[in-house]
Amino acid sequence: MESAFDLMGRALNGHTEMLGRYGIELDDTRLKTEGVSYLVEKLGEDYGGTATALADLRLQNANGWGDIQETVGDMLTTLINPLLNGLKLLMDAYNSLSPVMKGFVAGIVVAIPLIGTITTTITALTAAYHALQVAMNPVAGIIGIAVGALSALALDWLRHQPKLMRLVLLREA
Repeated sequence: MESAFDLMGRALNGHTEMLGRYGIELDDTRLKTEGVSYLVEKLGEDYGGTATALADLRLQNANGWGDIQETVGDMLTTLINPLLNGLKLLMDAYNSLSPVMKGFVAGIVVAIPLIGTITTTITALTAAYHALQVAMNPVAGIIGIAVGALSALALDWLRHQPKLMRLVLLREA
């Protein structure tokens, strides 16, 4: 089927030698002046209804492709036209601003990516701080227990120190 369309397309473009290999001889003058109708007539004479069926199928495919193009065009029109209209209104509003306001708007437009970057950085740092806090909680607890135990030992040692000093002095004497 595809090769038949290819042969018909070649014949319409003046390359009839491939059809000649299949025993189909075409009048180049009639082919140039009459086009598809002559080709279908000639193939109809030689091959009967097959040529007409192929020509009809080719026409149906061409119509189907046209329908697809029309549908896609309608869809794009529906989607893109409102965006373009909104952009036009935005540009008209910008063009009607004073030079000072245009500079202000331009500054805001330039600052928006910077603000976004700063916001993202602050969010990441806050998350890192909280993660560090969660990770340090057990360590801080262990350190707190150790400091508390050492403090208790030191206080106990200081409380008993006068007794120890008397024992040391008694031993030396």
